[in-house]
Amino acid sequence: MFSQYSLPTRTHTEAKQCLLCGSAQTTKFKYRSNLSGEGEACRLYHEVRDSEVLMEDVVPIQRVYLLRRYNAYSPATISKFPSEILVEIFEYAIQLSTFAHRHFSVVLSSVSSRWRELMHTTPFLWNCISIEFWNKSPKHLENRINLLRLYLRHSGTAALFVKVSYDHHALDGSQGSRLNTIFIDPTIDGTLTANLYRIRGLHLENASTRWLEYTPQLSSIESFRFKGKMSPYQGAPVISFAESHHLSELSLTDWSNINLGSGNLAHLTTIALESMEVTVCVSLLATCPNLVEYRCRSPKHPSVSSYFSYQPWNAVVTLKHLRVFEWEITEHDTLAPVEGAMFRYLHLPTLLSLRLYTRQYCRHPSVHLFCKHLPISLTRLHLSLHCGSEPEDTCLINSFPHDCDVRVLTLHSCGCLRSLEHVLKALEDIKRFPMLTHMVIDDKFKGRDRFGRQIELHAEFASLIHQMLIQRAKRAAFILGFFLKIVWFPVRWPTEVRRGLWELTHSGRFRLTIQEDMKPFNNLPHSYPPRYL
Repeated sequence: MFSQYSLPTRTHTEAKQCLLCGSAQTTKFKYRSNLSGEGEACRLYHEVRDSEVLMEDVVPIQRVYLLRRYNAYSPATISKFPSEILVEIFEYAIQLSTFAHRHFSVVLSSVSSRWRELMHTTPFLWNCISIEFWNKSPKHLENRINLLRLYLRHSGTAALFVKVSYDHHALDGSQGSRLNTIFIDPTIDGTLTANLYRIRGLHLENASTRWLEYTPQLSSIESFRFKGKMSPYQGAPVISFAESHHLSELSLTDWSNINLGSGNLAHLTTIALESMEVTVCVSLLATCPNLVEYRCRSPKHPSVSSYFSYQPWNAVVTLKHLRVFEWEITEHDTLAPVEGAMFRYLHLPTLLSLRLYTRQYCRHPSVHLFCKHLPISLTRLHLSLHCGSEPEDTCLINSFPHDCDVRVLTLHSCGCLRSLEHVLKALEDIKRFPMLTHMVIDDKFKGRDRFGRQIELHAEFASLIHQMLIQRAKRAAFILGFFLKIVWFPVRWPTEVRRGLWELTHSGRFRLTIQEDMKPFNNLPHSYPPRYL
């Protein structure tokens, strides 16, 4: 962390926090001439960080700034580092960079002749390729092709991790149709296909289905992510991993139906599906015995040309290694037999994290049966409930085992305070989740009703929260405290409730933290590493 120094004079009123010095900086500001070395580094960071220019302009701008800093501190220790240490620093910097489209490998190789030699002779510093096609101009396409060719040339024979994304709104007309029928361009397609065997991670966004025809050549693929919506496709596109025996991660988005063709899926450990046919989602869950994480959001109604047979489960499916399970229950009554059979026969003996989304009240008795048979090892629970006018004893929260080791509970009320009331009353029983220490109350509709009016948690809810915390404080010998975060909802705390909450922490044995956040999105930093997303 850089030490504090004299702040620059602001010329802009809208500030944001600096990730280096922690001070509030702006997108435009003047600098004093007597900055220290650390101040010069911070100034350099801000100029590069806030320059909203294209990739072809970023490289020369960053090169000038980095050259200036490199020449100013040439007697410093970094200039005397051996090549092995510099390569380790470069690799660490590239891995931590959150702006893959800025191509830091190109930037670092443009600083000096020594750095250029180190970069060009180290293949693993060029094995992460991220190319975005968002402009239809020939110059833009040529620049991206040259970048791809540069990465492929300097990466040697190292394993590749490739991300290619297209903006089909910008690529209209002849250019859009051309990118929809081939990979990228005839001048680079041959080189790309010749290196498919080196790809270990492939991430495609709005890409052409032509990519899917070459999936059998991805013999070393470990992670495959594909997002559709490039063009209408008649029938189910085929994705085959017959030659790959290392595929462990599969992510499919916005393709209603997919034909996985031939291939061994036993090595899959992570599956993430969004806007896929429910038959595809259920079938994948049954055919991958070694799953560790499984997520399914917004499953779609099966079409007439569905590849998977529309048959519900009729036997128990046990996933011994599944730790994370996420499912969004659909609203179609016609899908009740498929989803109901899945929840009835699904057995997860080692589950640790569960997310269930129910936009309306869950009418499937099999879902309640599934929750009753969950293991007590469950530690994280995320529920999206909408109880409506249903009685309290039919709420899904009452179907979970009392002695579950749930420590973190996240509740989405979906604009329904009835579900929040049911959960708070259920948690008044100390036998319900006795190890619970963290609870988040959120709302999908940002704390507003269907007319757009702000929903307030009145004194009755404040009393329910107080009673729930009183029961948790009785277990101060087993839990150190309790953290409660309320998002979007303002709470009307009566005086007696405030006094009671203070008395809970007066002894010092029970720590209580209550946080109210009315605008959570405004509190997020401007950028942060993807591991925190």
